[in-house]
Amino acid sequence: MQQQEKKKDLFGKNALIYQDADAAVTSRRTYNVAIGLTLVLGCLINALMARYLTVPICRMNIWLSLILYAVGSFGGLILLNKTESVPLSILCFLLLSVSMGLVVTRFAAAYTTASVNLVFLITLGVVALMTIASFAFPDVFLKMGSVLGFSLLGLIVVELVVSLIFRVNQVVTDYVAVFIFCGYIGYDWAVAQRRPVTVVNAVRSAASIFVDIVNLFIRLLSILGKKDD
Repeated sequence: MQQQEKKKDLFGKNALIYQDADAAVTSRRTYNVAIGLTLVLGCLINALMARYLTVPICRMNIWLSLILYAVGSFGGLILLNKTESVPLSILCFLLLSVSMGLVVTRFAAAYTTASVNLVFLITLGVVALMTIASFAFPDVFLKMGSVLGFSLLGLIVVELVVSLIFRVNQVVTDYVAVFIFCGYIGYDWAVAQRRPVTVVNAVRSAASIFVDIVNLFIRLLSILGKKDD
């Protein structure tokens, strides 16, 4: 059974969005709570990995870590966007979380515990602010999608050139990345509110926001963190 609902598309024009009423969660509030709980789960997994698995992860061959990260994160996202099964979508999110935890744990190990904790709290504060802003001004963030995409692509290219050819410190690009991922958090929350309110869509939305949060945390730690000598 499908319902037709008129909403505005990314460019502010009216568009028909088909929502499967049979697959809908009880309410929009429940849907958003599901997103929030999934995000908490992902953050908890990464925190536990950093707390208890730092030594074995740091001893792991760096190329093996990168391969596991790439396969797990990209594979998890691809499968998550294809499945309509709730258990499988949760498993995909767990795979994504653990894969990103490999990178977060290895990166955070280079900084003091106090720095990591402080940056984590700052990240939570930024996420809260961007979430509130997204709910207050959803159309503004939805119109930022293309700009954010091109900005991120340009940033990746610049960082590759700078690191491979010039081999200089990338503090400036870290600041740019912080702004980009702040925008993406607001954008992905706004996109989440346009999706049909199903459990699978809640997990999908949480996965996108979780990737933004992890990238924001890493960039902020790079800027504000104190190295562990």
